[in-house]
Amino acid sequence: MGQAKKKQDPCERTMSLEDHLEELRARLIFAIIGVAVGAIVCLVFGTHLIRFIEMPYNNLRGEYSLEALKVLAPADAFAVYMRISLIGGLILSSPWVFISCGCLLQLDSMNTKNDTSVWLCLFRRYCSWEGRCFFYL
Repeated sequence: MGQAKKKQDPCERTMSLEDHLEELRARLIFAIIGVAVGAIVCLVFGTHLIRFIEMPYNNLRGEYSLEALKVLAPADAFAVYMRISLIGGLILSSPWVFISCGCLLQLDSMNTKNDTSVWLCLFRRYCSWEGRCFFYL
């Protein structure tokens, strides 16, 4: 009878080029799915995101008698809504994208018994949170 192939642990064997490419493809698909889920969540709350981004301008508008924001072309409102939702989805799903892509580096570092994966993970987390804090300032 046909025996089912047991999938070996990638950390216990040397991976060929095809195996690396297959793993890369799988991780990229997981990252894209994460961004899509984050974008869908941000599409649902898109009007709240736009109001949150407009809030500082609206606060200053009363003090300095500035005009309200206007839409200059028919498709601009839709384009801004979609752009903010996609960027918000990317920011929301950035930990998932980093984890998905970081697994490739972790597999490689486990094969070489190197300790750089811990430092790389901490650096990615630091950059992610620093970018978010800078975005909100």
